Amino acid sequence: MGAEHRSVPRADANPSNEQLVKEWVEDIWPNPYVVTSSEILPEIREFERTSTAVLSGYVQPLVDRYLRSLTERLRSSGYGQDVLIVQSNGGLMSQRLARRYSVNTVLSGPAAGVIAARQVGVSTGDENLITCDVGGTSLDIAIAARGGVATAQDMDLEYGLPIRTTMLDVRSVGAGGGSIAWIDRAGILQIGPHSAGADPGPVCYGSGGTRPTVTDANVVLGRIGSERPIGRESGWVFDKSGAETAIRETIAKPLGISTMEAAWAILQVAHDRIAASLRLMTVERGHDPRDFALVAYGGAGPLHACAVLRELEISKALIPPWPGITSAFGCIAADIRHDFTRSLNVRLDEVDVASF
Repeated sequence: MGAEHRSVPRADANPSNEQLVKEWVEDIWPNPYVVTSSEILPEIREFERTSTAVLSGYVQPLVDRYLRSLTERLRSSGYGQDVLIVQSNGGLMSQRLARRYSVNTVLSGPAAGVIAARQVGVSTGDENLITCDVGGTSLDIAIAARGGVATAQDMDLEYGLPIRTTMLDVRSVGAGGGSIAWIDRAGILQIGPHSAGADPGPVCYGSGGTRPTVTDANVVLGRIGSERPIGRESGWVFDKSGAETAIRETIAKPLGISTMEAAWAILQVAHDRIAASLRLMTVERGHDPRDFALVAYGGAGPLHACAVLRELEISKALIPPWPGITSAFGCIAADIRHDFTRSLNVRLDEVDVASF
């Protein structure tokens, strides 16, 4: 007679099988990077739980090594306080938890920026905020209505890989300073989603970049002074002529327009993308963008604030004193926060609230 068939409980409902396998693996190959899905995401939905656990395990060694190196450098510099890490939900956690739940650090940088923007709104008495963080590779936007920031429970990475964890609802748009301008097969000017990044960066950096970006357009139009050093002591200046050449050869000639017109067109497309994303993000939640103040930060946020105001008919923009380090300020302003979830598969009239 064959063995009796018994269904195996889901890992979120009964984690004992996963814990047993974890112990076996650690006995065979001792290492601190063995994760279980029941630890990372004790919720129903096998695929999302597995994907989140795998991604957390993938980044865990990287996060661990980075945190150890950071701590050693801080200690050697005389810093003796605790080192806390920003989570995707806008809260802080200890290094120990960051190493264990590494997936919770995804989008932590943009989340810190949103926390800082909300603090800016508190100081000015504005509860309804649209945050616009224009960095070197992307533009991150979020909505804070009546003082609260919208949250999301999941997101998809490239190739449809889902991450399920509580995070601030921050959306990325391919319109950052390093977003590349290009002409598609239909002869239409496009911006992003590809970015020149920091290395080699925009053409005007003079570091080997050959494809024009939003930053190059700003330099060519004089919106960024090409002769003024970025660092007070470095003496480094932008390569304006290189940016002009890249825009002329890649954009202006194919479109039959001047270099200046091409640079302006790049910014117009970027502004249209920003405005369209912000309009969609507010309207789909039942908000009128005209009821909000725009908080523009990041290295290039203030450069584009006025254009976004005109596009969305917003009457107020808030610019932090040091836009480029606003997200760092958010790390200081954030509170310690932990989110706990579990699935409960029972009838609603059978829920015993006292048991939680």
